[in-house]
Amino acid sequence: MGINEESQIKFSKTAKAKYTDRAIVDLVTRIARDPIRKLGPQDRFIGPMRIALSAGIKPKAIALGAAAALYFDNPEDRDALRLKEIRETKGIDYILKTISEIDPQGEIAQLIKEAVEELKKKGWIREGEAA
Repeated sequence: MGINEESQIKFSKTAKAKYTDRAIVDLVTRIARDPIRKLGPQDRFIGPMRIALSAGIKPKAIALGAAAALYFDNPEDRDALRLKEIRETKGIDYILKTISEIDPQGEIAQLIKEAVEELKKKGWIREGEAA
């Protein structure tokens, strides 16, 4: 899918160095902002989930991220508020079908829905509240 091993290894090393540097503070509000874009068919969650599944890998960790993105609620993030409104009025299946452009009954959607339930059981997602 256009990703070569050498560039992926270089990216991974750079990312690991960044994520282990305690001098870098990256707030959740920055990381999670713009969840509608990030839930798009080729962006942060759905694109990598497709790649993982095509390689025979169940992307459960990415599904957890997508589940959290579905419930990201920041009053300063216009897209987060819009996503919350869509989720509360039309439901997750609608978001998966129209924003993520995936089958709401397909494998990717099922992994995300399982992740939503896992986060709810942990108390990290509560309906009507921020993730």
